Amino acid sequence: MKKFAILVCALLIITACDKGYQIRFNNLYTEAMDSIVVGNKKIIFTNIERGAASSYTAIARGQYDARCVSHSKKRFTISFFVSGKGTGTKTIQVDASGQTQLLEE
Repeated sequence: MKKFAILVCALLIITACDKGYQIRFNNLYTEAMDSIVVGNKKIIFTNIERGAASSYTAIARGQYDARCVSHSKKRFTISFFVSGKGTGTKTIQVDASGQTQLLEE
């Protein structure tokens, strides 16, 4: 019985833990993106075609700078903060006019 109680408590702790945030890159720019580097090379997305999005990647709490480089070497930057509380998904998006946004879903 004691082992069962420990197992139930462990499962409750695991399922109650905060899952955190995930991030992806969405390319709505007029050309492909060669690279997207988030933070100090913490997350790197490469070769994102025009109109495509990357898969989600976990991201920790903190302040980040994201640097995007297009196929023709045009550069885009954005700074953002990821809270340590809560869960969800965030999307870094570059649109056709070259504006960079952080979307929260």
